Amino acid sequence: YTANNSGEINIGNQEKSTYGGHVTISRTAPGNTIIFQKGANINGNFSYTNPTYGTSSLGQSANKTAIGGTVNINIANTNTSPFGLYRFVNQTNGGSVAVTNSQAFEVINDTLLVNSLSVTGYRGGGYGRLFENKISGDVTISDDVSYVGGYDTRISHNDIGGTGTFTNNGTNIFYEARDSNSQNIFRGNVSYTANNSGEINIGNQEKSTYGGNVTISRTAPGNTIIFQKGANIAGNFSYTNPTSGTSSLGQSANKTAIGGTVNINIANIATSPFGLYRFVNQTNGGNISISNSQAFEVINDTLLVNSLSITDYQGSGYARFQENKISGNVTLANNASYTGGYDTGIWHNEIGGDAVITNKGTNLLYDATNSNSGNKYLGNVTYNKLGGNITIATNSENEYGKGITFNSDGGLSISNVKFNMGTDGVIEQLGTQALSIPKIKLEKTGTSKITLNDPLTITNSIAFTSGKIVTSLGNELIFPDNIGYTGASDASYVEGPIKKVGDDAFVFPVGGGGKLANISISAPGSNTDEFRAQYLKTTPANPTLKEPSLDHISQAEYWLLDQPVGNSPVFVTLSWDAARSGLITSMADLRIAHFDAGIWKNEGNGSTTGTNVAGSIMSQLAVGSFSPFTLASATFNGNPLPLELLSFSGKNENNQNILNWKTANEINLSHFEIERSGTGKVFEKIGEVKANGGPSEKVEYEFFAPPAPDGGAYYRLKMIDLDGNFKYSKIIFIQTETPPLGAGGLIYPNPTSDYFSILGNQTFEKLQIVDANGRFVKEFSHRADNKYSLIGISSGIYFVKKNSGNGLSVNKLIVK
Repeated sequence: YTANNSGEINIGNQEKSTYGGHVTISRTAPGNTIIFQKGANINGNFSYTNPTYGTSSLGQSANKTAIGGTVNINIANTNTSPFGLYRFVNQTNGGSVAVTNSQAFEVINDTLLVNSLSVTGYRGGGYGRLFENKISGDVTISDDVSYVGGYDTRISHNDIGGTGTFTNNGTNIFYEARDSNSQNIFRGNVSYTANNSGEINIGNQEKSTYGGNVTISRTAPGNTIIFQKGANIAGNFSYTNPTSGTSSLGQSANKTAIGGTVNINIANIATSPFGLYRFVNQTNGGNISISNSQAFEVINDTLLVNSLSITDYQGSGYARFQENKISGNVTLANNASYTGGYDTGIWHNEIGGDAVITNKGTNLLYDATNSNSGNKYLGNVTYNKLGGNITIATNSENEYGKGITFNSDGGLSISNVKFNMGTDGVIEQLGTQALSIPKIKLEKTGTSKITLNDPLTITNSIAFTSGKIVTSLGNELIFPDNIGYTGASDASYVEGPIKKVGDDAFVFPVGGGGKLANISISAPGSNTDEFRAQYLKTTPANPTLKEPSLDHISQAEYWLLDQPVGNSPVFVTLSWDAARSGLITSMADLRIAHFDAGIWKNEGNGSTTGTNVAGSIMSQLAVGSFSPFTLASATFNGNPLPLELLSFSGKNENNQNILNWKTANEINLSHFEIERSGTGKVFEKIGEVKANGGPSEKVEYEFFAPPAPDGGAYYRLKMIDLDGNFKYSKIIFIQTETPPLGAGGLIYPNPTSDYFSILGNQTFEKLQIVDANGRFVKEFSHRADNKYSLIGISSGIYFVKKNSGNGLSVNKLIVK
């Protein structure tokens, strides 16, 4: 059918005709084309071409047009004209539908095997409708910039096999799944683009399914409201908006499930609302960056992202970050103009990376201030209080896996803190506000610890369960008057100095080397008195400078106790534990020693508690001056010291280096490792000897070292405790003698590559080959043919050891 003038073509007006071949319809002049109102049966292909204009109404929803071949429709309107395509069904793929410059459009109830369907440049009065279709190929829907007047485009209940490209160039609203039962199935990638102020509203009433990636972008200001009913996205999700307008993504009641990554980048040029609700994705690697929003809401999201950043939020409205699980770093920072009495609330989140939280405006910022609103921070957390107050964990408990950095000159408060997980952390203050936390629970795992880079005051209590707090001079843990702690054990204590202020008797929960080592004071006379205590697991200075009433003092440990403020004398109590202090063999002979005026003084034995394995001793009188304290004994036989290395020596005998050492008072000792070096600088382990001594015992050890390199070697002992701590002996050197060759037999050929023999005395049972470091390589029994194979031994310098009636002989062997 061909129309060369304005005459209308109207085909199948009242009845459905049947075509055994192809059907081709074309216009060369403007006019209306109305076909298949009652449907048609076409055995071949269908083609419609119209490069002019006029109404093009193809098919009717109540009557199917069945086509056995391909469908090709090409309409390039030279003037805006209506277009409709209804209930076309074809059987052969390969065709395409392309419509431009239509007056709105309707594509309804079609099942098309086509490579592509494209409706672009539509405009004028009327609605754009893509309803109830199944399209095998790509679909492109794009209006004209002049598409205005309050009409909308709706994409509802379609199954699209290829990619979907949807563009809003006008000011009307673009809806996806706007009506009930209107969810779409997109089997390929889908993109939504807004190039004008027209709103994009996706997933308005139903949850659609996306088999590929979803990309949404704006190039002009306007509202973007998506996934109010959620979505199922197999691929990645991306939203980009460098302009402005409301960005509302998701809805708390309906999950948006994303199999891939999430990338959101909003850089508002004018303050605009932002919300992100119940997004859940499965693949890490994306980033979320929001700037210049009008407050914000990020609620009930579970996101695997590298980072989530919301900065310079301002304007009217409350900022809410709650019920989220974010795998990466989180940055929240408002603008200095964020005022008007609105607040920021951070509640019940889990953040896997580092968090930086900044308050620049005058509004308040709350972190876990409601009941059951505690946050879990797995990384480091920084609070920057540059404007309004920051209140943290007042009615709930926050968990911190690493450390906390504060930057405040005042107006920041933090109340209930739990330090847990198996990573180290730091607490520090970058501003001038003194650090204080009412309640701390220390529940670190493994060997992890919290280090104070500034002094920290506990104003209620601290519960020591597991993990350590590491302090230093000037960066102490401080207990004010009437404030104490619970717990403390070998698994949890303070490693470093503690300050106690007030008139309370106090047990300082200090320790080191994996052991709690309490030191206690009786109640001072004034509530302004201040004492500081620290435990050191090392030998105290000048252990031989002592009063005659002391036979010996501990060389394993000591405590520093001083009084920075006040002059109250107190009774001092020291603890002992056999694993760190040595077994106490005589409590009656035990004493407290106090280094004062250049000598260790006897502070007596006022009383003892416990057993020989663990207990405590109190000074006989109150002490009025303070410095190092340690345990001591009044007699030679009582209270042995931990391991004492009495001697360590070595010699070369019969071409072998022999090491000898003596110990006394082995407490908590596991074993010795013997180390050797050719230079005296870099050592390697060459052997190990188990410790077999005990309290009050002197033990002698001997170790036969493997042959040393020519000229001699350096040796040292590594003495290792049961808890893994260790110390080294002095270093000794043993000169190696030249081995006697004639008595033990000569090796030939030498150098060699595949075998060697022995010339001379061969009365032996076994030969051993060791390498230049003394490590065993191979062993031989005596062979009648006097040939010893070197197959499998690499090139290098070796030594052949042979025991015979003439003693041990060692000969060098060079393998080529």
